[in-house]
Amino acid sequence: MHHLKGLKDAAALDLFKKKVFKDNAGKVNLALDMEEQAKLILKKCDGLPLAISTIGGFLATKPKTAIEWRKMHGRIGAELAINPELRTIKTVVMRSYDGLPYHLKSCFLYMSIFPEDYIIKRKRLVRRWREGYCREMHGMTAEEVGDSYFDELLDRSMILPGERCKPTPQWEN
Repeated sequence: MHHLKGLKDAAALDLFKKKVFKDNAGKVNLALDMEEQAKLILKKCDGLPLAISTIGGFLATKPKTAIEWRKMHGRIGAELAINPELRTIKTVVMRSYDGLPYHLKSCFLYMSIFPEDYIIKRKRLVRRWREGYCREMHGMTAEEVGDSYFDELLDRSMILPGERCKPTPQWEN
């Protein structure tokens, strides 16, 4: 299996500018406040070209101001839900969710109790899953099952790894 990585920051910004400023083929120097907002939006896109292209294309139809981009950054979730121009991203995410086995859907949905962009510690999350979403099976403890669920969600790119996303060895607490 080959894992694709998202675009690096500079390439993501170039793609974003090409989509937003179609007439200038992206060869635009952004004002400092606009560049800050662009970077915040791109951080939420996590280097995914589809997300960058779709949101950039949407912003191409809006006034090109830092205020407009700040609004977009603050309401990306709501825009995905209601805006037909951003439906492509929502469709991809929904297909990814629909393709999850039942046991992973409940674990994935459980994470909605945390605020957006909140860094969830793997061990804490697996412990919580163990309380109702993971059971001992096939000689594995509930915690080991939870770890395998976590790994499956990572492999499917449904959750993003943090700095310490590696499984915790049994001897560490």
